[in-house]
Amino acid sequence: MAFEDDLRAFALGAMERLSVPGASIGITTPDNRTIMPLGITALDTQFAVRPDTIFQVGSISKPFTATLVMALVDAGKLDLDATVVSYLPEFRLGSKKAAQQITLRHLLTHQAGFWGDWFDDFGLADDATERFCAEYWRLPQLFEPGEMWAYNNCGYILAGHIAAKAAGTTFEAAIEQYILDPLEMDHTFLSAADAIAYPIAVGHTNNAETGAAEIARQFRRPRVKNPSGGILTSVVDLLAFAELNLGRRSCVLSSDSVQRMQDPTVSTYEIDTAWSPGFRILHADGTDIVGHLGGSYGYSARLELIPTIGLGIAVMTNSSSGHQLGSELVDWIIKQIAGISLPAPVQVVLPDQDKARLEGTYCQPDSRVEIGALDAGLGGRFIAGDPSGQSATQHSGPSFSMRYLGEQRFMIADGSMKGLQMKFWTHPDGTVRFLQSGGELFVLEGLEYGEGATAT
Repeated sequence: MAFEDDLRAFALGAMERLSVPGASIGITTPDNRTIMPLGITALDTQFAVRPDTIFQVGSISKPFTATLVMALVDAGKLDLDATVVSYLPEFRLGSKKAAQQITLRHLLTHQAGFWGDWFDDFGLADDATERFCAEYWRLPQLFEPGEMWAYNNCGYILAGHIAAKAAGTTFEAAIEQYILDPLEMDHTFLSAADAIAYPIAVGHTNNAETGAAEIARQFRRPRVKNPSGGILTSVVDLLAFAELNLGRRSCVLSSDSVQRMQDPTVSTYEIDTAWSPGFRILHADGTDIVGHLGGSYGYSARLELIPTIGLGIAVMTNSSSGHQLGSELVDWIIKQIAGISLPAPVQVVLPDQDKARLEGTYCQPDSRVEIGALDAGLGGRFIAGDPSGQSATQHSGPSFSMRYLGEQRFMIADGSMKGLQMKFWTHPDGTVRFLQSGGELFVLEGLEYGEGATAT
């Protein structure tokens, strides 16, 4: 009980400091389960979070999609190294060459190379995702398939569409048939209309000036986003999914497929980090920590596994600032249970000549990052909306400073995005090719954003 008491005290203190209204913490080990609901589901109702309270978990949906794909691989219906066009002969991209080369493995490991943050709403009909994927000719190609790693939501939407085709049903029905039903996850959904009849947490954002929590009055998400970010679940159900990936539940995947989902496949720009088909792999203190973060409007979540000791940790919050809470809780739990301390990257001095070389505005089709010189290095801010700056709907985030980690890597040192790593990729002549942040690629303002048609 001392561990649980200490965890509760630590979590409640962090929740108050970070203005997180509610959280649900779950821990599973080979011998025990700990479920700890904390706080409230919404500021206006003040209802308490319960073990069965449902949260949006954003991109933690991606390991579900990868699990569905691997279940279909086990069934002989899919092959990770088969090309997308072998399943969807009509598939098109901005780059015709890349469209012929991309494999299912590229999609699951974020190596497809096309722009992956296009989210137009195609409605709620069963053919929404099929119609969405038919528009991928809009997406510019940033690098050759397999050349590097860049986080790709559209890649997972495409993988989910292929899996649904192979299963002979909709993506939602396939997830239910292959994962939710066998694991008895009866508080997990892919539709707000289904989830609303159960205890559910309301999302919250933070006031830009005061930092105080405010209710986020938006809940519905486009159906096309379900394979990349549509899961709504409880901490009890999420632990069941964790136990599947820890090898303690054999009703969904073969042991070989469980292992393949945890094998590092491609290194990323972040220090000591790789990616497998479905998960991020962080190598720390001689141990691989397998996990995924998730965030949607007003929610943040985190799932972490240490397979070597059978440890699984789930943290779900109804706050946009909950990612910092999740980070602090996971670090604390791993240290207490596994004795592993996650190392902080070491800051080094940024050469003065690099300040001017790296300064500038870096753009995607729908957002940009402004990077400028500070006395101690570089700083910046994110701006969502029209990269030209002309749209009235653009939203500017708070300014931040950056710590230099060497090899053109940086870490945001303050604010709501503290800890986020960034890297400048350069050409042989030293000019900047990409700024990579949050896994996504930005190009210097005025340069063409990849090959093919520009996403609008």
